[in-house]
Amino acid sequence: MEGELSELSRDKKKLELAMTENKHRLAATTKEMMNEREQCHNLKVELRNVKAGLHNTSRFIQEPKELKEAVKALYKQHLHDFDKVMVVYMINKLMQLMCYGAFIDCSCRTESRK
Repeated sequence: MEGELSELSRDKKKLELAMTENKHRLAATTKEMMNEREQCHNLKVELRNVKAGLHNTSRFIQEPKELKEAVKALYKQHLHDFDKVMVVYMINKLMQLMCYGAFIDCSCRTESRK
């Protein structure tokens, strides 16, 4: 009887430990997801601003000098954010390529086994 009690007590402690670890993992994943959502939102807002700026510069399509100055101003306005956007874009593309490469590697292994 006491052996069963001690065994159940050990099992309970293991389950509680696993549960707290899972809670910590969930909290970390939730925080990471919220950061990704915020970053995505910020990039969408920046893209919307760039599109609006491009639309506003299109009114100078018949005046090359004004168009040149408007494009320069737009470039200067969004230069610091452009670098950040390009880095995120390149990271996403690399991740897609890595995932695609892993998929191909897995499919090649299964084909070679046949």
